[in-house]
Amino acid sequence: MKLFIYISCPEDETIEVWKFKNSNSIELIQKIFTPGQAQPIKIIKKINKLYVGIRPKYSIITYNINLDGTLNEFSRTRLPVSPNHISSDINQNFLFVSSYKYGSIVLLPLDNFYVPQKYTQKISILDGCHFSYLEERTNTLFVTSLLKDKIYLYPFKKKIGLEEKNFFYIETNKKSGPRHMAFHKKKEIAYSINELNSTVNVWKLSKNIKKIKCIQTINILPNNYIGSRWAAEIRLNLFNNFLYTSDRAANLISLFSINEETNLLKFEKCFETENQPRSFNIDEKNKKLIVLGQKSNRMIIYNICSKTGYLLKEKSILVGKGPIWLETLYK
Repeated sequence: MKLFIYISCPEDETIEVWKFKNSNSIELIQKIFTPGQAQPIKIIKKINKLYVGIRPKYSIITYNINLDGTLNEFSRTRLPVSPNHISSDINQNFLFVSSYKYGSIVLLPLDNFYVPQKYTQKISILDGCHFSYLEERTNTLFVTSLLKDKIYLYPFKKKIGLEEKNFFYIETNKKSGPRHMAFHKKKEIAYSINELNSTVNVWKLSKNIKKIKCIQTINILPNNYIGSRWAAEIRLNLFNNFLYTSDRAANLISLFSINEETNLLKFEKCFETENQPRSFNIDEKNKKLIVLGQKSNRMIIYNICSKTGYLLKEKSILVGKGPIWLETLYK
């Protein structure tokens, strides 16, 4: 199997497809020009589809992923809002599109060919909406509201959609700005990163969403750090024993170990990285962590030590302008 990396570069209005030929060799195999700024991308491996949000003519473009990793455009669907993040349910019946600019979450049903149809629901009380995730055990959509310091929880039913009247919310510290989240694959635990004060909250989940509580708040930067704070991304590794975060002002990737019994975080180490690391991801085999420098226009690839979680720089590669999102896929 080969590892493929997909990168959206809005300043170039392109999507780049990179392929690892072997462990030390990588090449650009495709550059697609998009009808506007390519923003968030979402791969759903089971159906071989890549979805990308486009600005300023707000839309979702659906691409088929070919056997060789390249992309073919399949459809275009108009959006009522500017897209910041795309997620889906586990059965690929819906897409959820978050919009920071419009403070909204939009629900789009997928047809039998997994093409997004016209939106059926739009909720617009979510100032600074940056992320959504459907937690399958409780059928609850978690939606971050960065400017309200809240994470909204919406019960979800396939035939009804999001139950707007039955929503609940959990709160972070004032002026913290919850941005993205990572969910433990086996335990009722979630982690959220706060953009404005560069902290992480650890949440103990519950089937009764009104009983969800924060059990830890931890700084993602060293105690002696005195510069600006501007956190971005958060990722769990495959085994749920290490967690990584990025800060765009400090240009750092931070590593945390996770206590197996308490699920609490312990700060381990920071790694200097490319300028303004807005987006990073971990491949599904847990071998590489890949970071995009939004200001340096570079992709930096690290090998992950399975025992310590430490990152060892493998190479840094020039990519398109203003890269902001990446997804990985083995084929």
